[in-house]
Amino acid sequence: MKSKMLIAYCNTAELPNIIDDDIKRLTSIHISFGLINKWGEVYWNQRGTEGVLEKIRRINPDINIVLSIGGWGADGFSQAAATEEGRVKFAKTAVKIMEENHMDGIDIDWEYPCSSQAEIASSPNDKETFTLLICELRRQIDACRKGQTLSVAVGALRSCVENTDMREVQKYLDYVQLMTYDFHGVFTPTTGHHANLYDDTVIDEEKISAERTVEMYAKAGVPIEKMVMGAAFYGRCWNKVPAEHFGLGQIAGEHGVKGCPYSRIQEMLRTGEGGFTYHWDEDAKAAYLYNGDTFISFEDKRALSLKVDY
Repeated sequence: MKSKMLIAYCNTAELPNIIDDDIKRLTSIHISFGLINKWGEVYWNQRGTEGVLEKIRRINPDINIVLSIGGWGADGFSQAAATEEGRVKFAKTAVKIMEENHMDGIDIDWEYPCSSQAEIASSPNDKETFTLLICELRRQIDACRKGQTLSVAVGALRSCVENTDMREVQKYLDYVQLMTYDFHGVFTPTTGHHANLYDDTVIDEEKISAERTVEMYAKAGVPIEKMVMGAAFYGRCWNKVPAEHFGLGQIAGEHGVKGCPYSRIQEMLRTGEGGFTYHWDEDAKAAYLYNGDTFISFEDKRALSLKVDY
């Protein structure tokens, strides 16, 4: 793995909108997402991207272009991984897309082995078959073209570690992307930081942070030098939030609120729209906004700089 990496996930439909400066700065673009059909084959709907990958390479010949397969709610992993025939078919169709589009690798974003929380199929055998699937992908990628990337994105919950054999899986990977974000969000009635570097001392529930995630995967056998820490260019929002601690760690009256893009947060801070005040949690090293009703957790330059230092 390169000593320094800057990876951006980009939705397929947004590929034509990536600006030149970002292309020049990035080491990798992970295109989201390839999916799995009912026959266990990987497919990628690339409509509207004609000529885009070629343009990206002209701007930055050294950039890695990787197809990320999966994402939240993407079904088919458990079924495809369950048999040797399914794993071979999955890997063969994934590598075919990689080759046909002159990509540089494959990223697996199975959310999550042994879990149906995203309303996808799962099995207790996923822990074993996840390893076998990654092994088969590595075999077919290397047989096609040596030096191509294989990575995975992994969740920050302890169950995500317990339901995988990362000590074995990491042997086949170039890097492991830690999803150190969405710690709190539409799924939690209590407000909190969604991408904090360190523990939040205000919230009494189970502690979760980027630091804890790194330590957890290190203990599970993933070398530190293979880890890539995730960051979020969006905020998580709650409405009808009590004022104690400026809304932090409070039970919200409305928690199924749509996320807020970072560009929108910047605009609100610049114009004063919504009457939000900026707050910084020195313990968690995380930023948030509060206006007496709405609480927004987000990452700013200060938080990202501290993650880079870490």
